Amino acid sequence: MAAVVIAVLLALALAAVLALYVKELRRMARFLRELPPESNQRLAAPLPLPGLASLAAALDGRVEEERRRARQRAAAEEEFQQGLASLSHDIRTPLAGAKGYLQLAEAEPDEAVKRGYLESAVARLGVMQALLEQLFAYTRSTRPAPEGSVAEVDAAALLAEVLLGNLPVFEERGWEPAVDLGEEPLLVAADAAALRRVFENVVGNALAHGAGDFRVERCGPDGGEGSDPGANTAVGVAACDCTSAGRRLVFSNRLPAGARPDATRVFDRFYQGDASRSGGGAGLGLSVVQNLCAQMGATATATVTEERFELAIDFR
Repeated sequence: MAAVVIAVLLALALAAVLALYVKELRRMARFLRELPPESNQRLAAPLPLPGLASLAAALDGRVEEERRRARQRAAAEEEFQQGLASLSHDIRTPLAGAKGYLQLAEAEPDEAVKRGYLESAVARLGVMQALLEQLFAYTRSTRPAPEGSVAEVDAAALLAEVLLGNLPVFEERGWEPAVDLGEEPLLVAADAAALRRVFENVVGNALAHGAGDFRVERCGPDGGEGSDPGANTAVGVAACDCTSAGRRLVFSNRLPAGARPDATRVFDRFYQGDASRSGGGAGLGLSVVQNLCAQMGATATATVTEERFELAIDFR
């Protein structure tokens, strides 16, 4: 008889404990469902039941992590909106200028003066077009590469084509690029169009914001003198990582007097925080470089010294 009583009491005690667990778990679920996103409340475990304190702590950790991500998303969205507002202003300015010159041309009887107004209008429309193209390029760079577009590409040969295509601009500036890409192919798995965009943006950045002495060097055993640990330490040239087996490209140019871009921010979208980056661009060129490099498994890094800007691309 006593055994039956004890068994009944144990069953009742177990049922009571299970009821407490069920009640507490329901309370936790309700708390999580009704928790406002902006709330800093934490999930307490007032009942001393085994495991509930650990569960509450784990849930609090997940909630706090989601809050942190939400804050990051909100900050990134605010930064993006501010950048778009600035870009829209930059677009409206040449558009308004072009409209004004067209109105002047329409009322101008002198053909020579009218032609000058029209040329000025075309120039301002060109500025607007360049800004829009940068924005479209940035948008494309945030999407994965199209299926089937990735193939083996000789990055060194492609870079040589880009440099050759920009040779008239270099000559117009009076710059003589110093180029050392080695003799061996630099084979990488990439979308050729995206890789060309990377090189165009890097070279274009140097032309837009640099002050000359443009250099490109392939580092490592396949990159000429890159196999010599001391060969890449000349003034103004980034020291190459000789363990890269020739899979690093270093771009370098002299900075204008007084210009010191923030190397930690040059890949940020819309970054134009330095005098060297006030050339009228959208501040998206190097963001595109970083996005496209990430897609192909490469990394882009920047270094700023007192006189030079250096950008290195490391391929896998």
